[in-house]
Amino acid sequence: IIEDNLANSRLFTIGIGSAPNSHFMNRAARFGRGSHSYIGSTDEVSDKMKILFNKLANPVLTDIKVGIAGSDKFDIRPRKMADLYIGEPLLLSLKAESLPNEIVISGLFANEKWQQIINLKGGAESEAVSVLWARRNIEDLMDEYRRDTSNESLKQDIIALALEHHLVSKFTSLVAVDKTPARPQTESLNSKAIALNPPANAMMNQFPQT
Repeated sequence: IIEDNLANSRLFTIGIGSAPNSHFMNRAARFGRGSHSYIGSTDEVSDKMKILFNKLANPVLTDIKVGIAGSDKFDIRPRKMADLYIGEPLLLSLKAESLPNEIVISGLFANEKWQQIINLKGGAESEAVSVLWARRNIEDLMDEYRRDTSNESLKQDIIALALEHHLVSKFTSLVAVDKTPARPQTESLNSKAIALNPPANAMMNQFPQT
């Protein structure tokens, strides 16, 4: 619904406290080419909203595109670049057999065409980059899977990618086995039900009626 009706608008979501569904709100903002703002308590609302309004009033770069010679040989994530606002970094990852010498970042700055050539040689190496790319890849594949949950090949691609990079996904889990004995097998097990915890700082039966 967001994608079909967004047109040229942008969607920014705001969650206050621990009760809102952050996963949904993050995804909604991502589909809406905006961002999600988390506010821990009502005491932070004023300061956090000022930061958000300042961002909205200062879009730095819109319609961002990445240009690479022979771009069909590279897998760039995310596929859709969100607009860049003041105080935000532009973060992207790409997979390639060999690193190109440079890439070109282009977009609209104050409604005028803008571009910057970025030299990729000489940067530090880190194993975390591949994990970052894999996480972004899984996010994109999951977005496609949600549109077509009967697509078995998408599901298998997600599983293979998650297993290769040891990541938790909708279809994969990490299992830790603790071999330290906690209770002798000869002793009986005492069990009891534990009450569910409400969201932090929430008072049950006193939520606003919406």
